[in-house]
Amino acid sequence: MERKKLPKHVVCDVEKRRIHLNGPIISITPLLIKRAFDKLISISAVPTQLLISSEGGDYYATLKIFYYISKVIDEKKVIVDTVVVDYAASGAALLSQAGKKKFAYEGATIKFHSAIRPFFEKERYNARMHMEAALKLFRIDAAQLLIFSYDGRPISKIFQLFDEEAEITAEEAKKYKLIDEIIKPLN
Repeated sequence: MERKKLPKHVVCDVEKRRIHLNGPIISITPLLIKRAFDKLISISAVPTQLLISSEGGDYYATLKIFYYISKVIDEKKVIVDTVVVDYAASGAALLSQAGKKKFAYEGATIKFHSAIRPFFEKERYNARMHMEAALKLFRIDAAQLLIFSYDGRPISKIFQLFDEEAEITAEEAKKYKLIDEIIKPLN
C-alpha cells in the first residue's frame, strides 16, 4: 500500500525551537502544527516560536490551530511567540495573534478581509441557502473581530481594516498593538 505524502508547508526546527508555517492553511495543517508542537514539548518546555508566511486559508483549520496554541500556552505552560516573517493574510493574520508575544519582521505585511467563500458552489442556489451562507460568514467575521480587537486595541480601527480589506506594514501593526515588536533582519 502506497503511503500518502503529507504537505511540506509546516516544518519543525527542533534545534531552534521553531515551527514554520509556509503556505496555505488547509484541513491537514492543524494536525501538522499539533505534531510539531508535541515533538518540541516532548523534548522540553522552553519557549517556542511559530513563524508565519502564509496567505491564510481554511477558517476552521485556522481556529483549531489558534485554540491549540492557546492550550499549549495555558495548559502545557510553554511560551509560544508568533512571528510574521514576510506576509500573513486572512487566517494567517489571525494566527499571528495567538502568541504570548507577537512579532513581525521589518518589511512584513498583514492583510485583513472579511470572510469569503465561493458564491456559486452548487448549480442551484435558493434564498434560504443564501441566508445560511451569509449567516456563517457573519459568524466568522464576528469571531475575527473579537480576536483582533482584544486587549485594548483600537476597535474602530480594527473594523476599518476589515472594511477596507487593508494590508498594513509591521510598523502600522505595532501602532495598532497587533504586534509587540519589530524584528530587524540580520544582513
